[in-house]
Amino acid sequence: MSDPTSPPPGGPGGPDDVPWWAKPDGGEAPGWWQEPDRGAPGVGQPPPKRPFSPTPNPDYRQHRGRPTGGMAKGAVAALVWGIVGLVCCGPIGGGIAIYQGSQARYRIQVSNGRLGGNGVALLGMLLGGVAIVLWLFSLYWYASGHHVIYVSRTTTTG
Repeated sequence: MSDPTSPPPGGPGGPDDVPWWAKPDGGEAPGWWQEPDRGAPGVGQPPPKRPFSPTPNPDYRQHRGRPTGGMAKGAVAALVWGIVGLVCCGPIGGGIAIYQGSQARYRIQVSNGRLGGNGVALLGMLLGGVAIVLWLFSLYWYASGHHVIYVSRTTTTG
């Protein structure tokens, strides 16, 4: 009686073990289906190639260290628009800063380490968000009846 977990006699990869969809027109087993002849173990042969493993492309490797492509387009624009939003045009400048910063951060992410400026773009987005929040707060403050904030000094003369 054979063990149901043991491999079939002859081992996997034999010519009779090939499914119908893997057989070419001649009917023999394809080369990638058969067990490779490895010879004696430890002889120094390279490991066998897998049938569907792609070779690594050096253009898409992870870059380490400093970015080589400069700053991403839109990172400085996000910072400038964030400052403009804080100073004078809250929702407009802030919205543009958030948009420019998110676009720049996307470019940095897909550049695979070749572009820099992530911190600049993030700072622009944060300044834009603060500008929008301050504008909303000032709008609420004005709408609730606090039109002008008065600072008064009272002096008493004796």
